[in-house]
Amino acid sequence: MRDLAAAAEGGPELALNSDRTVELAELAEGLDGRRARRAGELVLDTRRRLTVNVSEPLALEALAFRLEFLLSRAR
Repeated sequence: MRDLAAAAEGGPELALNSDRTVELAELAEGLDGRRARRAGELVLDTRRRLTVNVSEPLALEALAFRLEFLLSRAR
């Protein structure tokens, strides 16, 4: 998500996965960079929740729903 946000904000050279810049640019086309950053925040929040014994399947399912809602509306 970090790399996707970088590409969406016009900074693909900041991507950690520099071998994927073409794919990232395609995915980021028309994507609101703020929503991409928020998606990254949701992933980090879920990772934190997993460290405090949250049910892994439920946390990941909730993350998937949140990301789908957030990113489907981003275009």
